[in-house]
Amino acid sequence: MYCLAGIASDVELIVVNSRAANRIVVVDGCDSDCARMTMQKQGFGGFLHFRITDLGWEKGKTPVTDERIHTVATRLRGLLLSEPVRAEA
Repeated sequence: MYCLAGIASDVELIVVNSRAANRIVVVDGCDSDCARMTMQKQGFGGFLHFRITDLGWEKGKTPVTDERIHTVATRLRGLLLSEPVRAEA
């Protein structure tokens, strides 16, 4: 797991290690897709993308609960299991 702000700031160690990852999952909290756009602007491609508001929840209005955390974790796990590992980053 690495820092999206570090990628946006072009922190060399964070960018190099992120590029070496077998899989990258980018999680956005709303349909503005800031995380996805940050990754794309820094030249990353082939990453998995997940938007939390696609679950019908509203950013800043839907309370965080154990059940919702479990739902997101389950969806992310399913996403990771359904995608092949990248041969090279």
